[in-house]
Amino acid sequence: MAAMKVLIVTLRVPELPLRNGYDVHVYHLLRELAPNHEIHVLAPPTNAPPPEIGVTWRMASGTPDHSSRVRGLAARTQRRAVEMAPALQQALRDLEPEVVHVISGRLAPLGQGLAGFPSVLGALDASHLNARARMKNAGRSLPRLLASYMVTLRLIRTAYSAFSTVAVVSDGDAKALHDLAPDLSLRAIPNGVNAAEYAFRTGTERDPHQILFTGALNYPPNEHAAELLAREILPEVRRSVPNAYLRLVGRDPSEAVAALGRRPGVEIVADVPEMAPYLSQASVFVCPMTSGTGIKNKLLEALANGLACVTTPLALQGIDAVAGRDVLLGRDTDG
Repeated sequence: MAAMKVLIVTLRVPELPLRNGYDVHVYHLLRELAPNHEIHVLAPPTNAPPPEIGVTWRMASGTPDHSSRVRGLAARTQRRAVEMAPALQQALRDLEPEVVHVISGRLAPLGQGLAGFPSVLGALDASHLNARARMKNAGRSLPRLLASYMVTLRLIRTAYSAFSTVAVVSDGDAKALHDLAPDLSLRAIPNGVNAAEYAFRTGTERDPHQILFTGALNYPPNEHAAELLAREILPEVRRSVPNAYLRLVGRDPSEAVAALGRRPGVEIVADVPEMAPYLSQASVFVCPMTSGTGIKNKLLEALANGLACVTTPLALQGIDAVAGRDVLLGRDTDG
């Protein structure tokens, strides 16, 4: 393929060490494209220096075009796109890119300014499914979450169609978006992890009593999985294996997750610099996801480490693994 001039627009500059799935996706996309193409990246300002991976960084000024601002929840949801729109138009004039790749559905409103440019929206997942899942057991937060869900639906139905192609990471996400907006041009392109980075660390011993769960511990689907593990699954396991304990490892534990650390046999480890040592100490990785979208990098990391994995069908979506051979599949807390 001939080298192309590509403008990539991202919600933020990935910082090292990489701390979440979005930054992992952006960083490795840029690193893989840079050797063969001319890559320019437009991102909001950052205090940390951008990683040196062979791309040209352009920092958006962060000054919004107030004439295009609207009030209410829709405005707050689209604020970053509104702020970055003037910088995007300047970059288009300066660079005249052959392709524009916008990463995140939250930036989809930028598509209205891309007429005449081949464009890709890296939506990553079907975000409305996450918004809908948050409404379960929402209590008094339900009106706010319902309003957010409706804004997300409207964003997908109106803004996504401005892009030549919308890319997600799994067939399940592509189907969910097609059901909502049948005219979208959709591509499912699975993401992955660097297997060598998460490989078992020699010289480490697995603790036969340790159950592990990892991830961003302030992300609602992960919060729910952690609570399910701590409150329902672990007590059941400890009836047969009294010394079994659960280790929850990840960044930014919410108050609800932090409170789980007071339960018998539950340990919270926050904001670790790398995950491989913790994967290598555990004997089983349990991924009881009941909501969420996309491919679960946490499960890919555990598989790369050689951990025995128990998962729900939802967590396995998009991953080429066979239940009963590569993982054990559970459908409920008794499965």
